[in-house]
Amino acid sequence: MKTENWRKVEEIVSEALALEGEQYLSYVNRKFEEFPELKGEIKSLLQNKDEADGFFDSPAALQFAGFFDDQDSASMEGQKLGVYRILRELGTGGMGAVYL
Repeated sequence: MKTENWRKVEEIVSEALALEGEQYLSYVNRKFEEFPELKGEIKSLLQNKDEADGFFDSPAALQFAGFFDDQDSASMEGQKLGVYRILRELGTGGMGAVYL
């Protein structure tokens, strides 16, 4: 994507996220019509808005307490962690594991 297009997408998404309800929908639909070539990128960045709202409002330790308890890496594949999906374990060591 060209730099100027990315800047426009970033501006539109930032402005949209500051709005709520009918104002949000009206703004996004207007921008889709105004910049049809950017619609896919804007839409993909906004599609997880509702799932992501509040994600950082509580500490991760509380939000995901017990998520990793008594589970082997194979059983974690495909699970969701917030808006993310665990694909597979990349490695372990020390006191933790890293997942893709």
